[in-house]
Amino acid sequence: MALNHNPFIELLADCSLEDRDETPPPTNNESQDDEFVYYESGEPYYKWEVNSFNVAEFEERYGNRPIFTREFLRYIAKKKDDADSALQKDKSLTLFHTPRIEEPGHGDRFIIGEVRDSHHYDDDIVSVRYLSRVELHPEFQQLRRTSESVGLLREYNDDVDTEGDWLPVPFALQLVERDQSTYHADVNKMGEWRDHLQQMKKFWINSKACKDIGDAILGCPIPVQRIVCFGLGTLPFEAKDFNRVLEHLMVLQLAELLDETNKEKGSSISPVEVFLQDPAYQKKDRQLLQGLRQGVKFVEDPQGVLAIDQNTLVIGAFVPTAFPLMQIMADSFEEGQGPAAFLIDNIQRRCDEPGMYKSNDRLSPRAEHMVENYTKHSGVFSKEALRKELQEALVGHPRYWMESMGLWTRKKDEQAPAGKAAP
Repeated sequence: MALNHNPFIELLADCSLEDRDETPPPTNNESQDDEFVYYESGEPYYKWEVNSFNVAEFEERYGNRPIFTREFLRYIAKKKDDADSALQKDKSLTLFHTPRIEEPGHGDRFIIGEVRDSHHYDDDIVSVRYLSRVELHPEFQQLRRTSESVGLLREYNDDVDTEGDWLPVPFALQLVERDQSTYHADVNKMGEWRDHLQQMKKFWINSKACKDIGDAILGCPIPVQRIVCFGLGTLPFEAKDFNRVLEHLMVLQLAELLDETNKEKGSSISPVEVFLQDPAYQKKDRQLLQGLRQGVKFVEDPQGVLAIDQNTLVIGAFVPTAFPLMQIMADSFEEGQGPAAFLIDNIQRRCDEPGMYKSNDRLSPRAEHMVENYTKHSGVFSKEALRKELQEALVGHPRYWMESMGLWTRKKDEQAPAGKAAP
């Protein structure tokens, strides 16, 4: 199979929009009010943010096939490597996505990224933007005002003001500026931060929350041998800002707990691998976190999602819905399978009508089907207990991140097929 082959592209080519009974999109001469929805309060919202789209029907039109297969994720990685190379050499490069067959109304290739020599900052990095199922929906793209990812593709393809045209491209590459702070060079400050982390670690280890999440993970029907985290963020040490510190401490303590349990059982399993993916990480974060646990791996997109296998605990603490993590996971595994467990916030669909989804929904029909093979653990994180512990130990923090998290563990083999990554 060719590297750039994706059945999604071929099947989308069969989806004609000519026979659809749709309201024509607004033209540039029409009022921008046509792009807004007004609630009783009078507050306006862009239609792309609040409208629902029939994603179930859309997926059926291309055979309910996965989009972000592992093969396609490796293809994205190759495109990103090409862009990284051009960036490092300060060369210009236009990156194309070329389907095998002609796309409806658009020719046979699309621009998915551009690197321009001398038109970027030295600290720029290449970031991947994935389009969710809603963003790929033709009706969504007909709106003049739409998401940043669709807008980026329009800009690349000279389509920024041409609403109605469909760009059936599942990803784009974008240059973003990375914060290259030099905190790591401040020996005194780094020493203070290490002491602070050790104090926080003692609090966390002795907390009921640590025991609760540890017991839940140890009880997973599918053993956890790897932890992959998305969007935990850089470590801040401002007063009363402890959430991201605790997120990282939870991850590292879980890995340590799993290692100790395996050792007690006499298991020869290798130490639990920990992968952290977030473009916000700085050098100080790498040094501090690797000082707490050797072997922590900092990865960039799409290596994080490619690292997820059937024995992985996936953690996404408030990752933006613009990063469709659940949809990518569902695509990268064979149907009905998935990782050992995932810890994430708010995966409930925001529309009661069957098959309809909004742009801020984490799930798609395929992702919902994957979740059916998981058990949600209720009561793992008690709001009152967590808040009380936190206030007693840290003083004054109004909100604790784990209160909003949900833990889903994969069902036993007799209830659901054993997890297996799709090729």
